Amino acid sequence: FDAVIWNFPCVADGEGADGQTKELEKNQQLLRAFFNNVQSVLSSKGEVHITHKTIEPFSWWGIVQIAEECGFQLEYALIFDRCNFPGYVNRKA
Repeated sequence: FDAVIWNFPCVADGEGADGQTKELEKNQQLLRAFFNNVQSVLSSKGEVHITHKTIEPFSWWGIVQIAEECGFQLEYALIFDRCNFPGYVNRKA
C-alpha cells in the first residue's frame, strides 16, 4: 500500500468505553504491534497516517516515540478539524 490510515486507534475497556488512562499500556502495545506489522504491507515509499487526540491522557501514549522505535519518522502533524469533513461522525467500534 502507498498509505495506511488509522483514525483514532484505541482499545475498548471491558464496559465498551474508550480505553484511555487505565488502558495506557494496552494502547501502547496496540500501537507498537501496528507499527511493527504495517511495515510488511507498505510500498517502499509508503506512509502511515494516524489521526489522534493530542490532549491528556492521549498525549501520554507517546505515539511519535513508539513509531520512531519501530523505524518510522514523523514528517508532519496536522490539526484534524471535523468541520472540514461534512457528515463526519466519530463512532466507537
